[in-house]
Amino acid sequence: MNVPPQQIQRLIEQLDVQLVFTAHPTEIVRPTIRDKQRRMAKLLLQQLDQVEEDSKEDSWETEALREQLIEEIRLWWRTDELHQFKPSVLDEVEYALHYFQEVLFDAIPQFYQRLKYALSTSFPRLSPPSNNFCKFGSWVGADRDGNPSVTAQVTWQTACYQRQMVLESISSL
Repeated sequence: MNVPPQQIQRLIEQLDVQLVFTAHPTEIVRPTIRDKQRRMAKLLLQQLDQVEEDSKEDSWETEALREQLIEEIRLWWRTDELHQFKPSVLDEVEYALHYFQEVLFDAIPQFYQRLKYALSTSFPRLSPPSNNFCKFGSWVGADRDGNPSVTAQVTWQTACYQRQMVLESISSL
C-alpha cells in the first residue's frame, strides 16, 4: 500500500529466486510412489474431471476411469514406501534431478505466467520479471561436509549426469 510503482518495478527487476536442492535419505520418496502419484493426478484425475465436465451423467468412460483410479490406489497401498536399502549418493542425485524433469520444467513456466497475470491485474503498467529470475542449484552429489560417500568421482559423475539431463532437455525443445 502506498508504494510508488517505480519502486515496485525496481524490486521486480531485482527479483532473484534461488532454489537449492539437497538430499537426505529419510526425505526421499521412492520413485515408484512418485510415479503412481503423478499418474493418478495427471492422467486419471484430469481425465475424470474432463469426462465428468463433458457429460452431465455418469458414462462408461467415467466408470472405467474410476475403476482405474481405484486400482492405482490399491497398487499404491501395497507399495512399500520405505527403501529396503540405503540409497547411494548417485541414487539421491537421480531422485533430485527427477524433480527438474517431471515437475520444475512444467511448473516454472506456469508460475511465471501466473505471476505475470497477477502483476498485470494489479499493476498493468509494470513489466514482469525477466524469464530467468528463478535459478536452481544443488548440493546433491557434491556436498562434502560430512558424507564420506561423496567422493571426487561421485561429484564428477553427478556433474556429468546433470549435464546430460540439460542437453536432453534442450534437444527436446
